[in-house]
Amino acid sequence: MTVNAANQSFGANSATVTDVVATGTQADLALSTAGAPSPVLAGNDITYTQTVTNNGPASATAVNFTQATPLNTTYQSVLAPAGWTCTTPAVGSTGNMTCTDPSLAAGSSADIVVVVNVPSTVVASTITASSTVSATTLDPNSANNSTSVVTNVSLSCDLTVTNSGTPNPVTAGSNITYTQTVFNHGPSNCSAATLTELTPANTTFVSAAVVTTGGGTWTCPNAAPVSCTNSSVPPGSTATITAIYTVNAGTSAGTIITDTDTGATTTHDTNPLDNSATVNIAVASGTQADLRVTNSASPTTVTAGSNISYTQSVTNGGPAPANAPMFTETLPANTTSVSLTGPAGWTCVSLTCTDTTTMAASTTANFTFVVKVNTNVAAGTTITQTDSVSSSTSDPNSANNSVTVNATVADSADISVTNAASPVPVQANNNITYTQIVTNNGPSTATSVTLTDALPANTTAVSLNGPAGWTCTLGTFICTDSSLAPATPATITFVVKVNSGTAAGTAINETVTVSSAITDPVLTNNTATAADVVALATQADLVMTNSASPTSVAAGSNVTYTQTVNNLGPAPTGASMTITQTTPPNTNFQSMTPPAGWACGTLPPVGGTGTITCTDSGALGVGATASFTLVLQVNAGTPSGTNITDTVTATASNIVPGITTNTASATVVVANANSADVAIVKVGTPNPVTEGTPLTYTLTVTNNGPASATNVTVTDTLPSVVTYLSVTTTQGSCSEAGGIVTCLLGTMANAGTATISVLTIPGTPGMVSNTATVTADQTDPVLTSNTSTQTETITAPTRITLQWFSAHSGTDKNGANRVVLMWKTGGEAHNLGFNIYREQNGNRVRMNPSVIAGSALLMSGALRKHAGRSYAWIDPSAGMTGASYWLEDIDVSGMRTIHGPVFLTATTNAGGLAVSEATISETRMLSQMNQTLPAAAGSQESHIVETLSLAAAPTQNQIKKQFELAAHPAVKIFVRHEGWYRVTQPDLVKAGLNPNIDPALVHLYAEATEQPLQITGATVGPGGFGPQAAIYFYGTGIDTVFSAMRAYWLVAGEGRGLRIQQLPVSAGSNQAA
Repeated sequence: MTVNAANQSFGANSATVTDVVATGTQADLALSTAGAPSPVLAGNDITYTQTVTNNGPASATAVNFTQATPLNTTYQSVLAPAGWTCTTPAVGSTGNMTCTDPSLAAGSSADIVVVVNVPSTVVASTITASSTVSATTLDPNSANNSTSVVTNVSLSCDLTVTNSGTPNPVTAGSNITYTQTVFNHGPSNCSAATLTELTPANTTFVSAAVVTTGGGTWTCPNAAPVSCTNSSVPPGSTATITAIYTVNAGTSAGTIITDTDTGATTTHDTNPLDNSATVNIAVASGTQADLRVTNSASPTTVTAGSNISYTQSVTNGGPAPANAPMFTETLPANTTSVSLTGPAGWTCVSLTCTDTTTMAASTTANFTFVVKVNTNVAAGTTITQTDSVSSSTSDPNSANNSVTVNATVADSADISVTNAASPVPVQANNNITYTQIVTNNGPSTATSVTLTDALPANTTAVSLNGPAGWTCTLGTFICTDSSLAPATPATITFVVKVNSGTAAGTAINETVTVSSAITDPVLTNNTATAADVVALATQADLVMTNSASPTSVAAGSNVTYTQTVNNLGPAPTGASMTITQTTPPNTNFQSMTPPAGWACGTLPPVGGTGTITCTDSGALGVGATASFTLVLQVNAGTPSGTNITDTVTATASNIVPGITTNTASATVVVANANSADVAIVKVGTPNPVTEGTPLTYTLTVTNNGPASATNVTVTDTLPSVVTYLSVTTTQGSCSEAGGIVTCLLGTMANAGTATISVLTIPGTPGMVSNTATVTADQTDPVLTSNTSTQTETITAPTRITLQWFSAHSGTDKNGANRVVLMWKTGGEAHNLGFNIYREQNGNRVRMNPSVIAGSALLMSGALRKHAGRSYAWIDPSAGMTGASYWLEDIDVSGMRTIHGPVFLTATTNAGGLAVSEATISETRMLSQMNQTLPAAAGSQESHIVETLSLAAAPTQNQIKKQFELAAHPAVKIFVRHEGWYRVTQPDLVKAGLNPNIDPALVHLYAEATEQPLQITGATVGPGGFGPQAAIYFYGTGIDTVFSAMRAYWLVAGEGRGLRIQQLPVSAGSNQAA
């Protein structure tokens, strides 16, 4: 096609497309190849992704793909899809790689991945790979059946040089022996490599020698200056050079002998910074002591609120003893000291440790200094710590008397995802719904959370939805959330439709991946795959399970296999459904018990071997199960350690083709008759757990036999950040000392179990792991099950519980258009305050000039459980209907959580708050906290929702009233939400209220404070609270971290109860004058 115009100036004005004419029996096979990386470094692999496509119109039969190992490479691996068969040369050799497929349908494609290695010795500049594809079906276009890909080759290596010297310090006239190494990290050979060393000042050369390991040959003439060469150093090769020098007589004490060795190569070195190494050795007199220190931090990347442990040492290099050395720590900024421990003979007080006598030459003292990073330290902060040593004894080298190390504060958020498909199986042209749950296991808030779905083959995307705060785009299969707090799971729903005509037995596997901008300590739970399979409406998807008991068995004993088959549908099984298995090696048949309606017509004789087949005389319905019990005997004389695996398979005439779930295996291990396989499993609940709330560790101990286990002992060293409270056990006794729980369970019979529960209170937020161990007197054939490690995530308490957030606009009394933002919290913990953001041009712009004060500033005397509050703030800007606002809460440690968005609606009354009555002093900002603000009638200043005392503890009168209430019958009424409540007399009587009470004497209490109520339908005097009566009261919930509901108590007491005041009806107008 060509397009022209009279005023055309430049650019292409034509385009060509080529098509191929084929008959209905031909198949146009096409091959495309991509090689990566390009360029490739000699010593590394090249991965070729080859896509074979059948453009049709017919299916291609006997498809054959061939690729020769490229020149200057060796074969490594090939990966082909299901249905393809590949033949290859041996790994590390050369030859053709051939893959075949009996049939490739029109319109389908297959990816074949071939990996070859470019040896490190290769010097060629390019690698050329050629591939072809063919079939027995006639191909109308052979031009696209072959490819040739050229990959450029580069050479890079990494020489690393080290240097060390002894003795240190050294006396004048003595020898120094330097041990130096040169190592090639690869991936390519290092060509024309050299190592040079100048003779150090104040020394005389004695000798030089070299030893080479790992390939290549280094040559070092025994002469000064030292100069070693190697024409080609392969990866992994090491040269060890020993150079000896004599310190010249008369060299002054305190002189530093500096020696430097330097490596080089003509090949590109990826890290030239490690090509040189320098060692300094001090010259000392016989009366001097060279004290030196080391220091290392763990971890070097730490979460705020967690500990850093510094491992440190002091060494006296001599030659004289050091008199009363003093070891001193610096306490890093933004940390708190936890502990400082030293060896015997040293006294540690505060940040200083002192050796009370002298420190002998050539001795070392080790120290451990632990600090806690403050919880409010910002990510990216550097924690700097220095240790140092001093002594009254002269030191020839003060440069090594102190060491400084750094650690970096970083957020950490363990993001995990699960994925479940429904229905399983699925019919073509029907939908699959994937329910995906994203959880932040903490300890930090995860930001920029991204969930990515992969559209399964043979499906079409229908919808992708997430909860409030998440943005999902179906076109990219991506959902994002700007901020996900710990322990706040988000559910994503991804719906796909299986394409019409998809063959039964086709696997539909969907994989979802989640990530965030915060460091994730556990990457293994960031991906989840949900498996499904396509079935016809007439087919049955069978799932088989198999379990063995005991799992450890003595030769000559029996093993019982419990086997269950489940039909997931969509149709009942056809007639003559069967399960089949063969007695495993080293066993003989004892018995087989089928369920009702099944017959096991093919069985070996008792004590014999062979095939076991059971048949269903009817049909197994959808959702139905059938269970079988197979007993086998392990042959006498079977060696200990032998694994015995039984495999059972279920099948039916209408089974979904190609499935593997219809087969299941169970394995037992043969053990000595006198051995006992004791095992332990440890779990922690809840996980994650909130700091300061109960955490229970449950340890389940099992004896898998075959013998009874005696003196069974369990030990569990609790993490240092949890506080032990109690321990219980179903067998034996337990105790705790120094954070170590020890349980003596006594004797456990074969198949016996015991459960241990350890109750603790977790402290510092973060991730902690600990391991429980079980032992017994007997030989244990499976030691891997004797320990169990549990990792717990401890999160900070939920900072606020936001009940609602709204934005309303209206006209004030001056006619100006203003926006009122209102929100209510059900509970707050350490809440510094809030920020309001309005979205403008795609950006969030903060509207408040300073932080809007939260409960941590306004309610210092309030009970924590009463921290639910209502807030209002005025945006003086004229709002546009549909404008969006965001609310950000900030806790006292600086953690921020964003809520929203909410969209502006036009109204003259926002939740009962007239805009015309609003004032700018609605809610105090941090900048106003020290200002005296005038009281405003009808002010919306933030207030406590509950009509309760703000005292930090109940008053004496409240305590007295609580005891009085506890001594009399009462009806307990729970309230979760704020609002008016009506409770009828019949309901109260059912709850225990005396129907003969005087309604005037009815009282309602909350936290021992009487609340007003209204009674209707009652008559005066005893018995007047009849079936037509009811009470009305205004209740408020306390949705906090401690409780979801407030309890109200209704009692019949002495004296008249508090009633809601009734206002007289106004005789005037309610319209403004």
